[in-house]
Amino acid sequence: CLCDLGVCVRCCVRDARPPHPYHHHLMSWRFVRHDLLDLADAGTIWVAGPCDAAHAMFFCAGFPCDHSSFAPLAARFAEVGCLVGVGCMPEYDREEGCLRPEGYDLPQIGRCFGQAVAALLGQATAAPKVTLVVHDWGIAPGFFHSNVVGCDKLVVFDVLPVNPKAPRPHIPRTNHQETRRET
Repeated sequence: CLCDLGVCVRCCVRDARPPHPYHHHLMSWRFVRHDLLDLADAGTIWVAGPCDAAHAMFFCAGFPCDHSSFAPLAARFAEVGCLVGVGCMPEYDREEGCLRPEGYDLPQIGRCFGQAVAALLGQATAAPKVTLVVHDWGIAPGFFHSNVVGCDKLVVFDVLPVNPKAPRPHIPRTNHQETRRET
């Protein structure tokens, strides 16, 4: 449970929250580029919240989700003072062709995950505690990172907590990001 951070995941998902000064509809997301293995600046994470936060959280959804899957939940944590970063599987957010047509094996996905976490922590001006929040295919690199590098908390979702009645935030996309939808 992450209630000690000031946000109860169950309540955040179940209840419509009143507007907040940094409500996720008004949240200012910034894009931070990071390397994917040896491909310079090929990855992107969305970052929000104060850089001097005592707690940083990295969210990574798995197939078939992109950054927007965790954006509403991550925004709630940014509202209460956490530095948050939201990523996805390597190159899953690319509009144009893949940079690595051969794809990524699990150890490579783990290294890309680590590069994304490092990009988030590179935004911090302090040494925050780190929580990883992972879903589906994001679980394997989350466990890999927590075992090799370490983290303060690891939260694993099999199914994303979504409130279907909650409005989705409008988050501008970089030129290589597109919304993925199942048909």
